[in-house]
Amino acid sequence: MTEFQYDTLLKPENICNLTREKIFLEKAILAHEKVVIYGRRNSGKTSLVKNAIIPWFETKNKKSFVLFVDLMEVKDVVSIHERIRVGFERAFSKYFPAKSLLKAAMEMVGSFRPMVNLDELTGAPQLSLEISKQRTISFVDIFSIIVKKISLTHQVLIVLDEFQDVALVSEAQGLFRQVFQEFEAGALIIMGSKQHMLADLFAKPKAPLARFGKDLNFGFLPYEEYHRYIEERLHPRKLTIDFKVCTELQDLLFRDPEAINIVCQNLQALGTVKKISSEMVRLQIDLTIEARSSRFEQYLSQFSSREQELLVALSKYGPIQMPSGKDFLQQVHVTARSVQVSFKKFLDHSVIEKRESGYQILDPLFYYFLKKYR
Repeated sequence: MTEFQYDTLLKPENICNLTREKIFLEKAILAHEKVVIYGRRNSGKTSLVKNAIIPWFETKNKKSFVLFVDLMEVKDVVSIHERIRVGFERAFSKYFPAKSLLKAAMEMVGSFRPMVNLDELTGAPQLSLEISKQRTISFVDIFSIIVKKISLTHQVLIVLDEFQDVALVSEAQGLFRQVFQEFEAGALIIMGSKQHMLADLFAKPKAPLARFGKDLNFGFLPYEEYHRYIEERLHPRKLTIDFKVCTELQDLLFRDPEAINIVCQNLQALGTVKKISSEMVRLQIDLTIEARSSRFEQYLSQFSSREQELLVALSKYGPIQMPSGKDFLQQVHVTARSVQVSFKKFLDHSVIEKRESGYQILDPLFYYFLKKYR
């Protein structure tokens, strides 16, 4: 069923376009290639990979093994080891038969003293590897097991999401370089939403992972494609929106799919209207901001007073080409050094983004909240 989805991974029928990206990934996976996916937050990367590419891979291969790990907010190399170990335990439990799970585990990861317990929620057998204060299971060990053991009987796909946060853990970069260079057992997909941090890992000539893999960029969805997508979902309610108004809607919401779907879901509830106008779009954005004001107030309270001042100024005067320039500094009464530190924090935590027009608030709904209530 087609609908406006948000705050969740999109089902294949609710992913707008991305046909080119899907074909690219399928070909790369069949060729056992390594791919680095760049894309803004909410651009559909994870939805496409988890809900379309992985099921396709599982269907295509009688015996498949997919390791999917989200590395968002990892703080140190120990937390990276832990994330990948837990992801491996789940993948092993999923892709090896329940009846012979312990036997397979003993054959492939016997040195880590595997145990099989029943999951408290599902009752399904779940692999558990022994860890202690004296013994840490490194992700280098996990990759070695996949290459030397699992790939001999299964087709392998490894997906590491929000990989850019590894940039904050210098020790991990060298370890990943080691395992990536030695990994020839299947396909490898790296994804990230903080593009400036991902570029630090893969684009800088002296970076440990420089020149690694093929690049795939998830750009803005074409206006025409999104217009068709919106009209398809409005049609059951006998609502229409012409291309000009739909383009304005997309631009007002920074062409952010999640924000667009939130507002369109609310527009869909209009009762007696047959055709959505520009005025209705702007009114609905305003009503959406009002309904979400409490959550935005809570979010804003997490920032210092100086940081709040900078965010408010950015909403009123942005996009800003030169945050430490004289014009912007006169508006905020903050030193150039403080602005640089704060803007780096905003970028690293996906509060703002840098476009050709300059730095701006990333979430369009938060942007309009700041303009209206501050």
